[in-house]
Amino acid sequence: MNRRFRHIAILALAAVMTVGCGSASEEDIDLPVPPQPGQETPIAFSGSLSEEGTGNVTRSTGLEEEGVKSFRVWAYKNDASGKQTVMENYIVNWVANTANTTTSNTHDWEYVNQQTGNDPSQTIKYWDWGVTAYRFFGYTGENIAVSKDDNDNEVSVEMLVNGTGTLPYYSRLWYGTPSDDFFGKAVQLVFLQPVAKVRFLFVSADPVNVPIADMNLSDPTFKPTSTSQKIAVRGSVTVTYPLAGDIKENWGVTPGSSETDKIDAFTQDYYETPDGANARYWYTVLPAKNQGSYTLSVKVNSDPEPKTCVVPAEYMNWLPGYQYTYVFKINEEGDVSLGQVMSAYTDWMKGKDADYTIYNW
Repeated sequence: MNRRFRHIAILALAAVMTVGCGSASEEDIDLPVPPQPGQETPIAFSGSLSEEGTGNVTRSTGLEEEGVKSFRVWAYKNDASGKQTVMENYIVNWVANTANTTTSNTHDWEYVNQQTGNDPSQTIKYWDWGVTAYRFFGYTGENIAVSKDDNDNEVSVEMLVNGTGTLPYYSRLWYGTPSDDFFGKAVQLVFLQPVAKVRFLFVSADPVNVPIADMNLSDPTFKPTSTSQKIAVRGSVTVTYPLAGDIKENWGVTPGSSETDKIDAFTQDYYETPDGANARYWYTVLPAKNQGSYTLSVKVNSDPEPKTCVVPAEYMNWLPGYQYTYVFKINEEGDVSLGQVMSAYTDWMKGKDADYTIYNW
């Protein structure tokens, strides 16, 4: 998995990519035979949190390794007659060591005969090599509502998000044409959680002569500059998948209306964590756009007056799946300044028509 960390400073932007690679002798490589147009090839699935097989794997690559062993999937194909529904809210279940035990199961994920209750029958589906394109997308979680627009041009999935409970997942839109090299292979739906994670920490501007551990920091607070604004930690996220035209999904956020759905500020610092360890504390929040500037305040050493630093609004846009670290520098005199804002994500590209960023943490 290629992992890239972007460091956004006030006046500069730098990116660092770490890539792992390996080699094998020609005899060790068992190359699969790619499906050919005209072959009856079943549609199969893989539910992942990152693209597999590209460099060193530094985290879980499957939903099942996160304890998620079921998701729902929609599939559409486009041909001369327009849009056709291939799979409508199919259930896809994961069972260990079942890959290749059925025609449609190549990655331990199975969708045939997985329906429950009044769900429609789920039968095996085969790739149609004569279509213009396929679109697949999926989701998993509780308290989810699915709807279509009046013209059947898009499908929307609304998810209730509780910042402290079990979080849902939704997949990016898988789009492929018969000319793509992944067309006809297992459809890899790459999932993310529709939330952002935020933390803030302090570093010394002179770490050699004045280590941060020697400073006495207290009462750190990171909050919106506007007193009328609060930070949403619960609410709903709606992801909309287009069935024609623009192939990228869109998302929208509706914060909860009760007081328990929002918080006034972040007050957890680098050293004070729930388990007592010297680890950084993450806040789970709803994605937020155009939310204005934030103010950091903290008491340094014996100074009774807190030192403050304003983070401009341009650094306060939280996208779903991103993680943000706000780093504040404290100088010898105790003044505080914004050192950098770091965001983490993973790049993913599938085919010439789909260039996405898949967000993980």
